[in-house]
Amino acid sequence: MKKKEHSKRDQNPQTIKPGGKRLGKFFAMVAFSLVWNGIMVFPIYFSIKSWQDGTPDVFISFMAILLGPAGLLMIGLMFLRLFALFNPRHTLTLTPGTITLGEPTNLNWQINGKAHRLSRFTIYLVGLEEAEFERGTDTVSVTKVFFEKVLIDIQDLKKESTGSLEIDLPANSGKLMPSWESTHNRIKWALYVRSKMSRCPSVTDKYFITINPVATGI
Repeated sequence: MKKKEHSKRDQNPQTIKPGGKRLGKFFAMVAFSLVWNGIMVFPIYFSIKSWQDGTPDVFISFMAILLGPAGLLMIGLMFLRLFALFNPRHTLTLTPGTITLGEPTNLNWQINGKAHRLSRFTIYLVGLEEAEFERGTDTVSVTKVFFEKVLIDIQDLKKESTGSLEIDLPANSGKLMPSWESTHNRIKWALYVRSKMSRCPSVTDKYFITINPVATGI
């Protein structure tokens, strides 16, 4: 069997960072929840007052009943974001630092913190196709997943907190597209790391990566 040759790409390892910070997501949810619930105080107050005065306002009461529970939902999501802050974090390192179609890349993963608190740890490789188009006066964005592969799925982390695996995407597959961007269209790739603690919802961190087209001269 002919040994696979490597292109002359940078072979240095690269530690990749998540695309969104957990703390930033938590504060964003807190701010949105405060604004939403602050606005909803008024229709709820006037709805209750109208019924107490014997002149119920049906429209305001309908708004309070319809939109009020959304505020409770946001408070619940805010606490979920808070619990997510205490999930162990991860370190991902690619060697080489980018992936090239048709060439193997090594992925080292490490769970920072008390890995035994996790009941499940999964890493997915996901390909995303993003498109923007005009609809009237609005710009609409659509994202479609065209590729998804489970790289690792561990359900007992009492003894495992670090490991490595190989990512080898075929060069001759018509379904795989390298990273690409134009004015209104993008092809993005990411590693989704999903961790779950017992009796808690799972937390997903996204690590965006670059996948290069097939190297010339292979």
